[in-house]
Amino acid sequence: ETGKSKLDRYRVPENAKSVEFIPMTFGQVPEASLREIFTDQALSIGLHTCGPLAVAHLETAIKHGSKALLNFGCCYTKLNPLTACNISSQAKADPITFTKYGLTLATRGHCEISYQDFQLKERVKAYRYSFHLLLWYRFGIQEFRPVGDSHPRDYWGSFSDYASNKLRALEIAGREKITPAELNSFFADTKVQKEVRKMFLANIIRWQAGRVVEHYLLTDRALFLEERGYQVSLKEYFDQSISPRNIGILALAPGITDPTMESI
Repeated sequence: ETGKSKLDRYRVPENAKSVEFIPMTFGQVPEASLREIFTDQALSIGLHTCGPLAVAHLETAIKHGSKALLNFGCCYTKLNPLTACNISSQAKADPITFTKYGLTLATRGHCEISYQDFQLKERVKAYRYSFHLLLWYRFGIQEFRPVGDSHPRDYWGSFSDYASNKLRALEIAGREKITPAELNSFFADTKVQKEVRKMFLANIIRWQAGRVVEHYLLTDRALFLEERGYQVSLKEYFDQSISPRNIGILALAPGITDPTMESI
């Protein structure tokens, strides 16, 4: 439905062929239906294939002998570390085991940001980390509690307003006993601020590993295709400002040549 609405909204190039939409979900349609689409003359393009959908795309193209595929992965945090990671023989021989936190790190955007955006991220982390420390020290809650996003302006207001709203939303027992002055005092405490700063710097260092994990997952998929006879390239197809998921896997079936791949 989204695709149809976009066709109505945007001008169609002259002499363009018509587009046919086929609503289909991997694993919920007969193999015969997939075979009619993933033919030996087909180029299939997976745009931001969410989690295990990327692996399903590769496997389906291989199974039915597709001529070529181009895949962009995303949402790595939805991958099952035991079944959707380390799928190539080389990775299986010496696998890296990922936790949900490592896969979440790979999913985060790693594009360049402006200094203004960096300042906002720093402010957001300062409030979130301080709130988690508040839950730990003042309310004895030591397990992680997701707190959700807030509007950017909330992070530039007082910490007491931010924390009061979160305590209310999470229905934290005893929240009515802590005053706005106590909340602001907690946030301004030197010990708390020092701990928050250490957490923020650790997060910056950890952030750098995210792109590395993503490259590992994509290289594993490229090797998986190569091991099945495909000629494969892995490269950035557009600037990260368009989308941080800008690395595509291009795979051509045996016997198919593409002169542009020689320089990749």
